[in-house]
Amino acid sequence: MKKLKGKYLQVRINGHTVALSSNCTLQTTTQYSSDEKTKDEEKGPGNDEAEWVDWTMSVDALMGISRESQLTHAQLLEYQLALTKLDVELFLVEDGDGEVPEGDWTPDLAEQWGFARFGGKATIESINTNGPNDGKASFSANLKAASVLKKIIA
Repeated sequence: MKKLKGKYLQVRINGHTVALSSNCTLQTTTQYSSDEKTKDEEKGPGNDEAEWVDWTMSVDALMGISRESQLTHAQLLEYQLALTKLDVELFLVEDGDGEVPEGDWTPDLAEQWGFARFGGKATIESINTNGPNDGKASFSANLKAASVLKKIIA
């Protein structure tokens, strides 16, 4: 039995991962429409039509720099303020057991552990910055879909 370590999953934004990331998520939600229902139709599960899949990604990170090629809080905030549409993906790194390689994490092009790369266009919906009294400064960036989510074939 093979289990995928969470460290191997990364969010990449415009070809770069976020420096010092500690967590990432991809959430998908099927959107249904019941706008065309009549009063004569049965109500309840199974009667609405699935129309599309909405999605969001997020990344949590400590404030700082790991490699010059990785994205920082300041760069992500600049993208948000400019309302930039970004290329984003959730991917599996080639070797997640070690430190960040020179340059940045390299995507593993194989589908393994039941995982495949998915991505699309997104904008930064929110950035939550945290500066606790004790501990390290951190932030979370939430990305909102600006296109359909697609499987990335290498």
